[in-house]
Amino acid sequence: MGWLSFGKRRILTMIKKLIFHSPKHYIAAAVIALALGTVAFFTRGGGVFVPFIIGDALSIGGMIVLFLGLLFMVAYFGAFDSFSYAFRNWTRVDAHSDYLSFMNNRRDERRQGRLTFMPFIVTGLFFILAGALLML
Repeated sequence: MGWLSFGKRRILTMIKKLIFHSPKHYIAAAVIALALGTVAFFTRGGGVFVPFIIGDALSIGGMIVLFLGLLFMVAYFGAFDSFSYAFRNWTRVDAHSDYLSFMNNRRDERRQGRLTFMPFIVTGLFFILAGALLML
């Protein structure tokens, strides 16, 4: 019974850490998706309020925000660390003596667990779902 309750608590903590994030990030992702959806709506529909065109616009905004969140996730897991190290040393902003100390610093930052990419992924999926429901 003790192992089961520990597992449930750990799973709930992981879900809370992944999905329930800072409201500022969710608001930023929603504003980006709505702005992109508005641009897609007016370039495609010309102001005609047809649910199909609104759903298409919401899906386009959601897909772009979802891919932006996936790009943030790839960056979070370290795919662009070599570029970041080169750029910081080139501009002398927060320059590290070597790549190893830079990677150790990045690893310590990742252990803090700021998963800022999840609000973009969740918001993108929500907008895609909303757009799909309007296109039915």
